[in-house]
Amino acid sequence: MSERQHTLESEVAYLKGLAEAGRAAPLQTGPYLIAGGSWFGGASALLSLSQLRVIGLPESAIWWVWIVAALGFGATLFALIRRDGAQGEPGHNYLINAAWSGAGFGIFTFWAAATLMAIQLNTGVILSTMSLLVLVMYGVVWWITGTLTSQVWMRTIAFISFAATVPVAVAAGSAYEWLAYTSALVSTALLPGIYLVRNGGRMV
Repeated sequence: MSERQHTLESEVAYLKGLAEAGRAAPLQTGPYLIAGGSWFGGASALLSLSQLRVIGLPESAIWWVWIVAALGFGATLFALIRRDGAQGEPGHNYLINAAWSGAGFGIFTFWAAATLMAIQLNTGVILSTMSLLVLVMYGVVWWITGTLTSQVWMRTIAFISFAATVPVAVAAGSAYEWLAYTSALVSTALLPGIYLVRNGGRMV
């Protein structure tokens, strides 16, 4: 066996071992999904109760509800990152965390740009597309996560995320607009996050 071939086989064995170790490592995204699903799902649920006239909130409350949710999520995110900062990101966790972070920055960037456009055009209609963007981004990241971990249930969540855009879009402008979005966030963030945490981050 030549030295070059031996080196190549050693490198392949190393990469294979790294992949297997990464596959066995528990996912770290559960608490983050719970945080996002709780804060934003809770905000959507509150607006849903108001829209269905279960509780009474002024129209301007929608801004304060989302601002409080964003600040609450930001504080929770900071605490989680600080807690997990000392831990490593084994195997696929590094790529998965990067995918979720990228999605988060993308959502925030779209929100900021859409808000400026809404002010410029004096209409808030464009902001109603935020829910569709969030679900599409969730679907993309769940698909990436399912591919990296070879987990069918995660790809199923991806399909649910994509499919949820239809009822959310259809419900726009109706009394069930926020209820549809609440259901989507619970299904694609909160419940999967709880599942991962209860299983110690294990994927099955």
